[in-house]
Amino acid sequence: GCAAPCPYPRATSLFQKSAPHLHWNLKKYLYSKSNITLIVSSDWMFERVKKSPLMKNFDCIKIPFGIDLKQFKLLEKSIAKSKLGIPEDHKVIAFRATSLKKDRFKGLKYLHESLSLLSIKQAVTLLIFEDGSDFDIYKDKYNIVKLGWVDQEDLILALNSADVFMMPSIQESFGLMAIEAMACGAPVVTFNGTALEEIVKDGIAGVVVPVRNSNALAEAVSYLINNDSIRIEMGLRAREIVEKEYTEDKYISRHLDLYDLVVKKFK
Repeated sequence: GCAAPCPYPRATSLFQKSAPHLHWNLKKYLYSKSNITLIVSSDWMFERVKKSPLMKNFDCIKIPFGIDLKQFKLLEKSIAKSKLGIPEDHKVIAFRATSLKKDRFKGLKYLHESLSLLSIKQAVTLLIFEDGSDFDIYKDKYNIVKLGWVDQEDLILALNSADVFMMPSIQESFGLMAIEAMACGAPVVTFNGTALEEIVKDGIAGVVVPVRNSNALAEAVSYLINNDSIRIEMGLRAREIVEKEYTEDKYISRHLDLYDLVVKKFK
């Protein structure tokens, strides 16, 4: 809402010295003429809407995403590992990894550092979705299986083979892959300060550690890998949380309830 010229000009914008100022006032005008109900997927996003000077007066409803639990179901871990060519006695750490150089929000830098710090006596397989080439430097320390881009059937198989799913995002408005992993019985290790914190519920469906702390990330993974009973119990509770809060049926019914409420306003 500051006046032009902007103290942080947009170098590539036609209105580089006034674009934010123009955008702000245009939005303020349009929003003042609008009757909008906002839908957000998490408390994290809800809080940000309510703090927004432009959007705080809009009705805002939280409707978390949901997944089809007939598809995302628990499978026998040993069978899932076997189908992926992973030795049965290996512990599996799964994560999604795009290019480390291009990453801004998924926390791959910290994931990378944590794997270098990780000290586990058991044999470990890194199960990597998408590219994962930046993690080839660990091939002498871990068995590495790179899946590339997978369809839903292979995704479910892979998540069922995982003992731990790592998702150390530093920005995340929901975290769909976290609930997919949880539905397949994999506890999630993540950072605090994003919507993932409310989904994972520290100590219940996984472990939440201080953001950008690679040491804490490594300690959390080591703790889960080395404590079978705790890890398995967290995986079962993770599944229960998804069954209670993040089903496809609930996602649809919550939208129908909202539409009914909005229609009644105009009757």
